[in-house]
Amino acid sequence: MRFGVDTGISFSTGYGEWEAAIAAGATLEELEKWDRGLYPVGFKAKVVAWYGLHSLIELHSNDAVARKQAQDAKHPQR
Repeated sequence: MRFGVDTGISFSTGYGEWEAAIAAGATLEELEKWDRGLYPVGFKAKVVAWYGLHSLIELHSNDAVARKQAQDAKHPQR
């Protein structure tokens, strides 16, 4: 990671799955079903992949804005 910072925070895969499911709009009842394994593994993988890609796109967009702002600050328009 180019500008990565180790926060010292770690969590299990289960919490990452919950975060993805919640971001996708899961209810508490659906999270319980998720934990009990009542959703197909392929479906769960798609939800987690969607969340991961969505997060990467957001990070990339924020990075692009920060780079543009830094560039503009170095070379202000007259």
